Amino acid sequence: MSEPYSLRALGLSAGQSKSAVVKIDLDPYVQTAIEYVPDPGVEGTLGITAMMEGISLDLKFRAEYHGPCARCLDPAVYRALVTSYELHDANTDDEEMRSDFVDDGLQTVDIDGWAKEAIGLEFPTRVLCRKDCLGLCPVCGENQNETGLHEHEQPLDSRWGALAALELDDAGEPDAGPEPATDSAT
Repeated sequence: MSEPYSLRALGLSAGQSKSAVVKIDLDPYVQTAIEYVPDPGVEGTLGITAMMEGISLDLKFRAEYHGPCARCLDPAVYRALVTSYELHDANTDDEEMRSDFVDDGLQTVDIDGWAKEAIGLEFPTRVLCRKDCLGLCPVCGENQNETGLHEHEQPLDSRWGALAALELDDAGEPDAGPEPATDSAT
C-alpha cells in the first residue's frame, strides 16, 4: 500500500495549483468471480487546486489488468485510462463537498483507495480478448475463434417421442385409418 499523500505543506492560496507524480498500489479487480490482475508499479498524476473554500483534486493514471476473456477464456487485457475528480472542504457538513479520501485530521489523501474506486467505476462488464470474440461453443466447448462458428445436430427430446409415434394426416389430425365399409344393400 502506498503512503497517503500529505496536504500539510502545500501552502497554496486560493487559485493556486500543484501537481505531483504519485505511486498507486492497485488490488486485483474481481468481477463475477473472475480475477483481473493489474500490472505493478502504476504511477499517476495528482492535481490539487486551492479554492476560496476547500480544494479541488484530480487523479489521472493508466493501468493494465490481465485475466481471462469473458467469452473464450483466452488471455485478455483491459487498458484503463482513468481521470477522477474530488472536491473537499473541511469546514462544511455538505457531503458533496467532502471527499471520502481526504483525512482532515492527518491532512492526507488516500490515493490507493481513490484509484481503486475510480477503477471500479470504469471497469467494463466483460473483458474480451478482442471485440469480435466468438466465445466457446455451448455444446462441445471448442474455442470458436479457432474452429469458426459451427452447429451440432441436436438429438430428439425424449419427451416428444410419443408424438413422433403418432401418424398424422396433412391437416395435423390423427389418421383414422381406412374408411369403414358401408352396407349399400338398401
